[in-house]
Amino acid sequence: VWISSFNSPENHAAFLRHGAVAILSEVILHPVAVKEDAGVPNYAVMWSSAALANLAASYCDTESGLCQWGYDDNVSDVVLYAEEEEKPHSVVIDAEGVRQLVLNNKKLLGRVVTLACFGPVLEKHDDGNYPWPSRALAGDHENFDTIVPWAATELLRNLAISSRGGNTTDDDVHAAHDSIMVAVDKYDFEYVLHCFCDLRVSPDRLESVKAEELMERFGYTEHDCPPLYSETCEDYVDWVDEEGNDCGDYEDGYWCVEFGDTAGTDELTAEEACCVCGGGREGEDYDEGEDHDEGEDHDEGEDHDGGEDHDEEHEL
Repeated sequence: VWISSFNSPENHAAFLRHGAVAILSEVILHPVAVKEDAGVPNYAVMWSSAALANLAASYCDTESGLCQWGYDDNVSDVVLYAEEEEKPHSVVIDAEGVRQLVLNNKKLLGRVVTLACFGPVLEKHDDGNYPWPSRALAGDHENFDTIVPWAATELLRNLAISSRGGNTTDDDVHAAHDSIMVAVDKYDFEYVLHCFCDLRVSPDRLESVKAEELMERFGYTEHDCPPLYSETCEDYVDWVDEEGNDCGDYEDGYWCVEFGDTAGTDELTAEEACCVCGGGREGEDYDEGEDHDEGEDHDEGEDHDGGEDHDEEHEL
């Protein structure tokens, strides 16, 4: 369903005729299996969420089929964007009906928000114990809960295209967004926004890209998120890792989880030298002339993907 429904009017219509939305929703709502207990595996919840996301997406007459959605402050709504001096592309598959089915099902919508907020990944990728979704392999990582949040976030991203929220008839431009933000009774608006903010800076690209697009469709930016570190914190001056990456690079690339514990200038790790990784110095205490012993650097050629480190685990 996930791949077959992508930008295919015929498949999209056929899946709707045969009740795909209800079936996928039932899988998402079903309790997840824990060890040998009865329940659906996490990969089934992940693929059902991703498939429902594609069914809830509208597609345009572009080469890829993708629509360029964005939030327009002038009209306070999500609109189709176009390249400069070009007209917006036309929608060829309008999935508003699917989006309304999900938005009107508060139990389902609340479950999707809850699944998204189990992210982001907070530890290094570990094949045996903590796989990142972008590195998960079929047959090896099918029942790890870390593979689910990106797909739930993608579904929320596509629901955000709607203007009307669940159980509404008026075209309140904020109704759909409000429905998402208050879908879980125990989560207030601020909690859900912070959840999206955390996903936006995930070290895993599947989570961060989906969350960034979700926030863009809500009209939120990084300035609506809590600061990543204290305003009075200062990075150690001239600190770099062996590849020449400084603290700004670690912040922009969300590298702290994966590479924050490797040594750089003066034996300091990014976790010690960089505010974004939990290090740095408070401004009044910082002494630029403080000496540090030189030490080992991390291996050349490593690819950086990380974010903030954390030890907490979640169960779905």
